[in-house]
Amino acid sequence: MNCDMCGREAEMFKAVIEGSEMSVCSECAKYGHVVGKLQIEAVEPKRPQIQAKAEAVEAVVNNFGQLLKRKREQLGLSQKEFAKKIAEKESTLHKLETGTIAPQIERARKLEKMLGLKLVEEVQDMQFSRKGSSAVVTLGDMVKIKKRR
Repeated sequence: MNCDMCGREAEMFKAVIEGSEMSVCSECAKYGHVVGKLQIEAVEPKRPQIQAKAEAVEAVVNNFGQLLKRKREQLGLSQKEFAKKIAEKESTLHKLETGTIAPQIERARKLEKMLGLKLVEEVQDMQFSRKGSSAVVTLGDMVKIKKRR
């Protein structure tokens, strides 16, 4: 255990110095009134336990653009005609088909109903909680470090 005043690791005493009760070494104890000697117990530090909970979250399927393009081609429509049919801009449709932009859930739901395709799926999102000294979850708690070969 370290001295509250100088930081030295030594035999510790409980002392009242200027009205504050502190754990100090024998050198710093002379600046106040010694109350008693501290008994130091070897305590093994506890590591916080991290628990992960799976929570269902909706997300757009990975191959959204391919499915959209395939459906358009099945209907035999150009991008311009298809964009009018689904009430989107032609440039937006092109970006969706190429995967340049990912659609929001609402837009994907709308297209899902109009086209009869499965475009939104439920995925398991991991929620992390920490038991121990701190309730704050750090990035290091969630990262799984891969060893280089």
